Amino acid sequence: MPTDGVHILAFDYWTAASTALAGLLVGGILAVVAIRVLTGSVLGAARQESGAIRRAADSEADSVRQRAELDAERAATERKAKVDQEVAEGRAELKERQNRMSKREDSLEASMTRLSDRESSLDKRQSAVQKRENEATDRHDALDARDETITQRLSEVAELSVDEARTELMQRVTELSEEEGAHLRRTIIER
Repeated sequence: MPTDGVHILAFDYWTAASTALAGLLVGGILAVVAIRVLTGSVLGAARQESGAIRRAADSEADSVRQRAELDAERAATERKAKVDQEVAEGRAELKERQNRMSKREDSLEASMTRLSDRESSLDKRQSAVQKRENEATDRHDALDARDETITQRLSEVAELSVDEARTELMQRVTELSEEEGAHLRRTIIER
């Protein structure tokens, strides 16, 4: 059976080759399954980790957004308060200016009323003075006419010279003028 020995070796060679091939095949399948399991678990872990990272990022983004909204709200409230304060100060200043203008207007109106009253009073006085001047002029004219009449009459009655009659007339006019002047002074002082 020496031929058999070769055959046995050949059988063993085929058996060893088929066993090796079967081992390789089973090893490849196991490797593929192991890779898939490992890849699946790595991918699952990576997916879980990416989900956790995404959730953390979303949470942090929400937190940052909320903080930004709160900061913006606070800043808007502060700006509104500042603007409200400036508006209130402006209104107070405007009201104060209006009050001052109103006081000035009242003062000017009072001054205008006083000036108008004073002007009216001066007009009345001037009218009275003018009336007195007219009366004095009329009296003076009447006295001149009367003096002339008296002078002629004295001249006729006393047979005085014209110069003597004039002297006497001048004394009489002086006396009447002094009386008239005293009367006019009293009238002016009384008013």
